[in-house]
Amino acid sequence: MAGNLPIGFDNFRNIREQGRLYIDMTNMMPQILSQKSKVNLYTRPRRFGKSLNLSKLDAFFNLKCPKDNT
Repeated sequence: MAGNLPIGFDNFRNIREQGRLYIDMTNMMPQILSQKSKVNLYTRPRRFGKSLNLSKLDAFFNLKCPKDNT
């Protein structure tokens, strides 16, 4: 199981395509969208998944991305 951890990954699509483990936080999307703010600031320590979360949001909203059949 430790081999499936996405250590060093910053692209959500690569994590999904390679079958890596991740925490599904899509239930937080309505909370993010309901704020209706122009800018959201996410402050976290380095290596804490900021780029990965942005990549996840991009995959969620990007219509060009093929849908996941799993």
